[in-house]
Amino acid sequence: MDYYKFVFLIILIIGIIIYMGRVIYKNKQMETILYVAVVDVGVDFDNRLDDLETELDQYYGIEDEPNKQVLLDVGALSGDSIAASAKMTILMNPDVSDVVICDKATYDYYKDIDIYADWKDVLGSDYDAYQQYIEDDQLLNLAASKKWKDYNLVLYDPAYMVALKGAKHEEETKKLAEFFLNE
Repeated sequence: MDYYKFVFLIILIIGIIIYMGRVIYKNKQMETILYVAVVDVGVDFDNRLDDLETELDQYYGIEDEPNKQVLLDVGALSGDSIAASAKMTILMNPDVSDVVICDKATYDYYKDIDIYADWKDVLGSDYDAYQQYIEDDQLLNLAASKKWKDYNLVLYDPAYMVALKGAKHEEETKKLAEFFLNE
């Protein structure tokens, strides 16, 4: 009887290893075309988040490309806890995130580190069309965005979008500003 338990355990372990290998392989094949960190997401956001991800996939033209994604990271929290600080430190790295959507207090907390890109640099010749929404050269105020308000993902108003200096996907960041403010 113990023999069969041992064989079953071996088969189970092999199955788990194969499953994990497939997940790792699939994730390595996934290309993130834009990484957006959203700080302090409210409760009951799952359906709205799925709808936003679907709409962004359509906007970027990747809905039929299963290996490409716009990644919305909603796990970031502002606050003084060690876990919140560690997560925010990681997300404020341009090697990780391209864009952060946050409140003014979160922006101010990291402002002195000089990690935010000026929207004038990101938007280039389109800057004038968005200048009315930009504060401190680095904050894109989403309060005027009906689309952002419809998704109602965060606990604060206004929400600001900041681009990170040196981020990998600058053109897609520019398109995200257009997505929210060209209505």
